[in-house]
Amino acid sequence: MRRCGGRGMLLLGAAASALWLGAAAVGGPPPGAVYRGDARHPRVALECNVDWGGEYLPGMLDVLRQDHAHITFFLTGAWAQAHPALARELAAAGEEIGNHGWRHVHVAALSEQANRREMAHGQRVIAAASGVVPRLYAPPYGELSPAVLAAAAGLGLRVIMWTADTVDWQPQRTPAAIRQRAVVRAKNGALILIHPTARTLAALPGILAGLRRRGYQVTTVSQVLGSPR
Repeated sequence: MRRCGGRGMLLLGAAASALWLGAAAVGGPPPGAVYRGDARHPRVALECNVDWGGEYLPGMLDVLRQDHAHITFFLTGAWAQAHPALARELAAAGEEIGNHGWRHVHVAALSEQANRREMAHGQRVIAAASGVVPRLYAPPYGELSPAVLAAAAGLGLRVIMWTADTVDWQPQRTPAAIRQRAVVRAKNGALILIHPTARTLAALPGILAGLRRRGYQVTTVSQVLGSPR
């Protein structure tokens, strides 16, 4: 076993999946989606949804290491299965790993049972690839429905949305515009959505520096929510 940034044991492969399945059987958090963390403290979280753009993740990790910062990466199971070494590298670097479903599909159009299959399959594959059992779920496209919420609650996953969206996936967004949206829209407990793009990689040092100048600690979603890693 290895330690994840000194904050807890990483459970590897099938053992991680087995532990998660057992924990999910005893129930999960209350239903509902989270848009903001604890507003009492000057902490913000960067949450990076990953279904593509893996070529930019090593550069993002380098920036985070140099800044001594950790953020949350929500992986699709399909991406983690295709890039297990990179998924494990993210976890080994101390970054928080979340569940972004098995595939990047429109989950609001799916039944509760279909959503549960998507989440559960993604969970098993992400745990096997990264060695970490996710506790958080970010729905693809940010889509919500009663079926999405019920499926996540049944699996013990907390549904995470965002406070501020950098809209960095749009080709016309410049690094400066991405940085400005992240910094200007920050507030205590903010969850700031980013993606692995060349523009985001270029903006990341400025985002971290700008948030720090405004007095914010940049950390993981779980820490902003006040939950243990």
